[in-house]
Amino acid sequence: MRELLRRLAAEVPDLIRGSRMNFYDGVPYAKNPTTGIGEPIPGATENYLDVDDAVEALKIFRDAGLQLVNVTAGCPYFNPHVGRPADKEPPDGYGAPENQLVGVARHFRLAEAARRACPDIPVVGTGYSYLRQYAVEAGEANLRDDRVSIVGMGRGAIAYPDFARDVHMDKRKVCITVSYCTSLMRAKGNELGQYAAGCAPRDPVYGRLLQEIQKKEKQLASAKK
Repeated sequence: MRELLRRLAAEVPDLIRGSRMNFYDGVPYAKNPTTGIGEPIPGATENYLDVDDAVEALKIFRDAGLQLVNVTAGCPYFNPHVGRPADKEPPDGYGAPENQLVGVARHFRLAEAARRACPDIPVVGTGYSYLRQYAVEAGEANLRDDRVSIVGMGRGAIAYPDFARDVHMDKRKVCITVSYCTSLMRAKGNELGQYAAGCAPRDPVYGRLLQEIQKKEKQLASAKK
């Protein structure tokens, strides 16, 4: 990573050198067959990455030429509730084992840790989409308190791409965190290995695609019986 950043700085100096960086791993979770709620898998009792280690790594990368960082957390395949707090889990997921706002607050704390450690690097924050129409206000507060440099919107921007034009976000357009975009990504049974992902509740193109996938899954389930 250091060598790559140094070479980019030397050979392509006009290129903005940015990276997404995990500041918290958590542990792998699995669905409890009775409750449906996610639980740490047996033996997974410790976090795989401490924020202090992540901060030290960020300093190393900054010194090697990193100019922009997006702070994130977790792995979408092992503990999706960490990275993307949601009200409904994806098909291969589990019920949230914590209040979703706990996950949002974790994202905010991690971005702040990066901002405090390396104030000379713009820090893009994550975790705003779950807040729906209040995401802009939360971002404004974090910017005001210098806990983050840039407010990043992932799922929220897929559902509501023109949100930045509105002083107050329209609650009829926001992401409702039902994980349908993730369901599209998880559906691998096509020639591309992944369906195009978009907001099924807000965009009829992706809504029809999701219905098509669900119909195929029901047909396969019936055939197995």
